[in-house]
Parts: sequence; C-alpha cells; structure tokens
Amino acid sequence: MSAKTRQTQGANSAMHSAEFGNTIGVDIPTASLNSANTSSPTTVGGTIYSSSAQLKQSLLETRTGANERETSAVDSESSRKPSRSPHELCSSRCRTLGIGGMVGTGWAKQILNWSESEIKLLESSWRSSSLNTYRPIWSRWCSWAQSNRIPADDPSPHDLARYLCYLYRVVKLAPKTIAVHKSVVANFGNPLRSDELSAHPLVKHVLKGVFAETPPVKKSISWTIEDLLAFLSTYQFDHNNLFAVSRHTCVLLLLATGRRVHDLTLLSIGNDHFEDRGNEIILWPKFGSKTDSVSYKQSGWLLKKGENNFDVPLDIIFWIKKTILITNMRRNMACNDSLFITTKGKVKNASRTVIAEWIKTLFKEAGISASAGSFRAVVATNNWVGNYCNIDEILKRGNWRSKNTFFRHYFREIKPQPNRNPNPLSNSFTPVM
Repeated sequence: MSAKTRQTQGANSAMHSAEFGNTIGVDIPTASLNSANTSSPTTVGGTIYSSSAQLKQSLLETRTGANERETSAVDSESSRKPSRSPHELCSSRCRTLGIGGMVGTGWAKQILNWSESEIKLLESSWRSSSLNTYRPIWSRWCSWAQSNRIPADDPSPHDLARYLCYLYRVVKLAPKTIAVHKSVVANFGNPLRSDELSAHPLVKHVLKGVFAETPPVKKSISWTIEDLLAFLSTYQFDHNNLFAVSRHTCVLLLLATGRRVHDLTLLSIGNDHFEDRGNEIILWPKFGSKTDSVSYKQSGWLLKKGENNFDVPLDIIFWIKKTILITNMRRNMACNDSLFITTKGKVKNASRTVIAEWIKTLFKEAGISASAGSFRAVVATNNWVGNYCNIDEILKRGNWRSKNTFFRHYFREIKPQPNRNPNPLSNSFTPVM
C-alpha cells in the first residue's frame, strides 16, 4: 500500500471518530499503552458499527428492550397484588355520603351521583326529630359492626340477631329500645333488604325472646291533673317574662289537648295556620306530626274559653294571645312565625327538647317527678277513667289511629274517685278537620 493511500484512510478514520463522538455526546479517550500491565488484552464480543445511523438504531433497540422489561416487571408486580372488592371500592366512595348526618349507611350506595338538593329531598321523608334519634343508634351499630368485622351497610340476618343479643345481654337496653335499634339497622343498613332483615325468623324470635324475658310493667301515674291545676292556679310568675309566659302556655295546651310535646313545635301564627275569632282560636299545625303522611294529617286545634276556666291562670285563650304579644318584637327580628320561639340567644323555633326543658322546670317547682311526655298518658287516662270521653273521642283528641296504641302504651291503671272533677281545660279543646 502506498503512502498516499495510507494517508487517505487515516483521514477517513479520524472523520468517523469525530462524527461518532459528536453524535452520542461523550468523550472517547485516546488509547494509551500501559507498559506496566503485562497481561494480554481481553477480547469482548460485540458489533462494531461503521456508521452513526446504525449505532443510534442499536441504542434505541436496547433502551426499548429495557423499558419493556421494566413495564413487564411492574405489571407482574401489580398482578400479584390482590384487587379491592366492589364492596371496598363502594365503601370508599360512600364514606362521605350520609343521610341525616348518618355516614356509611346503605342509602349512600343508592345516591352516589345525586346532587345535594336531591339528597335533601330524600332526607325530608324522615322527620328531623326521628333522624336526631337515629344518629346515636346508627353510630353504636357501626362501632359494633367494625369490631366484629361486619359490613355495617349490608348486615345479614345472623349479624342483626347477634347484635340484638349484644344490646340485651351486654348493654342491657330495654326491650322497646332494642326494637328501635333493630328498625334503624334494618332500614339504614341496606334499604334493599330491610323487609328481609326485619321479617327474618332469627331476628323475630330473638326480639320475641327479649320481650319474653322482660315482660312490660304497667307504670303508675306519678301525678294527677288535680294537683297540677291547683299549682297553676296559685303559683306566681312574671306575666311579662318571655320564658315564664311561654312555659305556662305550653303546659295549658298540653293539659287541654293531651297531644305530643313535639306537636307544639308545629304550631304557627302564620296566615294559613292561625285563626283568631275573639274568644276562640283555631291552630292548624304544620305538617310533621308523628302520624302525618301523604293520606293523613293531624286535626286542627279549636281552642276556646271553657265554662269553668274564667280564672286568668287557666284562661288558655288569654295566654296564647299573651305569648304572641310578648314574643312579637323578638320574632320580628328573625321573621319567625312559630308560636313558640327560643327565649334567649339566636331567635329560632323552640325545639321539642327546649320545650321539654321548660316543662321540666315547672314540674320541679310543682314537686312533680315526671317527664314532659307524661301529659299524654295522664290526660287520656283521666278522660277514660272518669268517663268524660268515649274511646273514639279519646283517639281523636290524642291523634291516635288505633285504640290498641292507647291501651298498650299510654293507659295507666288508677283507682276511680267518685268525687273527681273533670279536667276544666278539656272543655277548651275540640279537634277539627
């Protein structure tokens, strides 16, 4: 080979080396002879590329292969992890959905894509007071279900029956209270299976056993209408005090009607709910009583001056008008038309709890140890035992649908007294449709 030819090949080799280094972006050191290393050079297998295009293609193929191995490794790892069950996935999504403040109910699965207004409409099918009662019951069930690894939103009849046993044996709840717990779990656990849970033989027989072991005891009446009327006729209170006047009016209304304390929260002085006829007043309660439904609503309250209650402390018409007058300035601040409003703090409807506390303070002053709800049993029993009303009249006055409800839950055994006087406030009330 001539010197000229060798010179041309050397120049081409240098050009390839420069192109190789610039394309890959690395520096390739020149070879140097290490005279100290006497070992033979090691031969490494591989392909020597004569152009940068071939080298680029090789690098891309190598990188793609590595990525494929990494991806397959991740996929393999993922396939080894157990997938979450549909129940777990739904529970995660339903965790923040609630009905009436009860989170994690079976209803949450049915309203996953509902708007807030749609959920509010569904909640309105329950009374607010009922939802307030259900919340702690649902919370207790959720705690027990979690500790026993039971899905709170889809219990089996076996799970519910065991829970009822727990409430009776461990918590020692009364049979009627346990029955309420059963209804809450059955209706809010899984609404699609509520009838199945409630009617299951295992659940029914456990509940039947609870009632059999603890037969109901007839409670005696701890106070009489005569004693309370005597107190109301003589006790002194400030006739311009909002609290005292509201409390007194509530007691007179319950003595006259025998209705539920909750029904007092439905009374309004709005145009559609209040008629002032001078010596008569008609109150048309708002919808929301325990017995109210699409096909039934409680009667109106026709109130008038009784024949024997011209005494001011027992004049129910006077005290209703006094209540409206004394609360006028306070209620106008909030545009509130409820007959009974809070007496302090923020102006709002007086709740059942607030009214019950009012009555509790009066009972304490009168030396009566009983709850505000005792009016219902005392008034109806007095009318029945004294033969002042027949059973149909008692049902209408008390807003009962069945006489069995009255005799099973409200009637109290008392000895008839020949000289007993009728409740004068009973003559002040007539249910009207």
